[in-house]
Amino acid sequence: MIKTAFVYVVCGDNKHIETLNVSLQYLKKFSTSEIIVITDSSRNNITINHNIIIDIKTDERLNHHQASIYLKTSIHRYLNLNEYLYCYIDTDVLAISDDIDLIFKEKFDIIGFCPDNISIDYFSPYAMNCNCIDIYQKQKEQLDHSIHEYWKLHKQWEKETNTPEGKQLKQKLNNIKTQKLKNILSLISFTFQNTMPFLSTIHIGKYKQDKKNRAWYNSKGEKILFPIEKYENYVSCKTGYKYQAEGNYWSFLNSKFDVTKPRCTHLHEAIANLFALKINPENWQHPNGGVFLFNESSVKFLEHWHQITLEIFDKPAWKTRDQGTLASTIWKFNLQKNNLLPDKYNYIIDYFCDDIKYDTKRGFSKNNFKTAIHPKMIHVFHRFGDTNWDIWNTIKSFIEQ
Repeated sequence: MIKTAFVYVVCGDNKHIETLNVSLQYLKKFSTSEIIVITDSSRNNITINHNIIIDIKTDERLNHHQASIYLKTSIHRYLNLNEYLYCYIDTDVLAISDDIDLIFKEKFDIIGFCPDNISIDYFSPYAMNCNCIDIYQKQKEQLDHSIHEYWKLHKQWEKETNTPEGKQLKQKLNNIKTQKLKNILSLISFTFQNTMPFLSTIHIGKYKQDKKNRAWYNSKGEKILFPIEKYENYVSCKTGYKYQAEGNYWSFLNSKFDVTKPRCTHLHEAIANLFALKINPENWQHPNGGVFLFNESSVKFLEHWHQITLEIFDKPAWKTRDQGTLASTIWKFNLQKNNLLPDKYNYIIDYFCDDIKYDTKRGFSKNNFKTAIHPKMIHVFHRFGDTNWDIWNTIKSFIEQ
């Protein structure tokens, strides 16, 4: 009978070992499978709170981050693949369900990953040493400045038009518009004056409008009401961006991509140039490397992933990560159309990207409960352990139950 085990990889920085020790507490509470930690203890300054540890000496020329990736992508070299089915788990992944071990019943072809929380075109700027993140940051700053500028003007507009006379005129104009029969004479008069080209003003009672600037004046000639440019038009004129009402975001005029969310195809280009693989479509849903199932059938995949990851360590265009090379390996082994594992086993919560909410009955949601999920494992991007974050305190409550 095949045995099951979870496997962590960690070495070096205290922060990652401290995160591991927290993750171990959660996994030990909810899982009955074996748990293994692979590390290079010569790099560690603090204790790993676990008894099953495989200690592998890594090349001293590698920094701690590279050494961790080295051990992760060569994980198959240090384990008993003949008798075990394994689940790799990142240190910032937390088990929160009693049936977490059901992951070992999931079917996979060669190797099993869960989806990432973004598509590969949005991951690209974080995998490559391009300047796309800086460009998008400047675009966001420009957009934020224009939006702030507009609402500053709008506040002044409200101050100048919300006078007693301004409110009275607004009400009168609204009545003419909405109660046409009751105000038929005023409506006819307004329409006539508005359509006559030889008239430069429109009179309603003691108020008059300059047809050229569309401002309204009282009998003293004081401006009491005037139009303000629409929010979308003002910001678009200042920035050159287009407002997408359906998604409530700003895009480029010739596309529907959010100008504030870094996106590029530099990773696609690098994979094509270095590994002769074309990733298409640009927004292909790539897997996340934080949780994956593997066994003896995974060896060739893992070995290839390991070798090309070592190759990019010395490539200045590439950041020190394993997920870009993971995407390449998926395509190399023609797995790009295969089903990924359910995201309930690697439910990614990114503080900076998602508006996360939690309800005890419905579970976690990133879209105000249009959809919701009760995950088995949660992958915490950013603010891990931050008790000032309500979602972290929710996650923490699972182990305290």
